[in-house]
Amino acid sequence: MTQTLTLTYQYRIKDRSTALKQSLMSLSSKVNYVWNYINGLQQQLLAKNQAGYLFHYWLNQTEFDAFTSGTSKLLKLPAQTIQAITKEYVTRRKQFNKPYLKFRTNKKNRSLPWIPFKAQDIRLDDKGTFTFCGLKLKT
Repeated sequence: MTQTLTLTYQYRIKDRSTALKQSLMSLSSKVNYVWNYINGLQQQLLAKNQAGYLFHYWLNQTEFDAFTSGTSKLLKLPAQTIQAITKEYVTRRKQFNKPYLKFRTNKKNRSLPWIPFKAQDIRLDDKGTFTFCGLKLKT
């Protein structure tokens, strides 16, 4: 019987470089743009459902992925990141049992900036730095 070991790394990026902060905030605003887009789609579907059209009530992740396909080139985000955003949206919507969620902004003291990524989107160096979307980040 073989056992597998899974390692999970969690990094919090704190760098004093203002250019890096601006780049990360730019990426997080693109993430918020995708979140707000799929939230708007859900609200439009809800409005059409209340107007008498016969649609199912909540969109699932694969339907959101179909709506957001091709936006990775426009937003310059990896497609896996956009899929992770839709997965997180569907998870949180089911968790709180709401038809739609709040819109996200990067304003101070509002929603925290976050950039989801998967292992294939980053490259980790021997020096402890990793690269995501062309940004070299130190841990």
